[in-house]
Amino acid sequence: MRNFSAFCPVDRGNEVNGGRNNLYAVNHFLKTPYKNVALTTNENNFIEERIAGCEDITNLRTNMVIVDFWSLGDLPEFTQETNKARAAEKQGTTRRWLGMRD
Repeated sequence: MRNFSAFCPVDRGNEVNGGRNNLYAVNHFLKTPYKNVALTTNENNFIEERIAGCEDITNLRTNMVIVDFWSLGDLPEFTQETNKARAAEKQGTTRRWLGMRD
């Protein structure tokens, strides 16, 4: 999963049929779901690294993360903090105000 070039789809969110697709989804799961693996892959640092890696490769902003075992690890907190930060960016508030790293 850390091999971003292999696991970050570059054919999502690109121009499709001459238009712009505003959805960029990242699959954040293994082919075979394992709860014990999800405990690691769903940790905040792992998710942040994966999303940032995919965004760097595609130059697209992720707006959907598809996961297995959403309640394991830091996924709920990661999602809430990411949504807060993005809302704040739209309003001109900095990420530091929200206690998030730049």
